[in-house]
Amino acid sequence: MNTIKKRVLVLFTITVITFLQGCGSLETTSGDRSITYEHDFNTMVETVEQAIRSSSLNIGFAQKSDEGNKYTIIFNSQAAVNDQSVQQDQGKVVVERLGKNQTKIIITNPEYHYSVPSHQREKYDRRLKNRIDDILDD
Repeated sequence: MNTIKKRVLVLFTITVITFLQGCGSLETTSGDRSITYEHDFNTMVETVEQAIRSSSLNIGFAQKSDEGNKYTIIFNSQAAVNDQSVQQDQGKVVVERLGKNQTKIIITNPEYHYSVPSHQREKYDRRLKNRIDDILDD
C-alpha cells in the first residue's frame, strides 16, 4: 500500500508540473509588458506620449504621482458608430523612474473577455513598444 501511495504522489506531482508549464505558454488576456530603458524619466514621459499620439490613440487621462516618480497615462482608440465617435479598447501606460537614467515602462492592454478571439485583440504592448523604440532610435 505504501508503494501505491508513492506512485500516486509522483504521478500527481508530474501532472501538476506539466499543467503549470502548459499554462506558462498561454497568452494572457491583458498582455501587460514591462520594459526598462536607459533614458531619463522626463524623456520617457514625452516619448510615450508621442508614441501614443502617433499611433492614432487618444490620451484620456495623464497624472504624475505625488512623489513625482510615476506617470500614469490612460489612452483609448476611437471608432465611428452611426457617424459618432466612441471610445473603445482603453489601455494604460505607467512610466516609472528607477534611477537617474533608468526608467521602466509598463504597458497594459485592454481587458478582454475570453470570448474575444486573440486575432481580434489590439496588442498595444507590442504596438507602443515598437513605436517607442522607433522614436528613441531617431
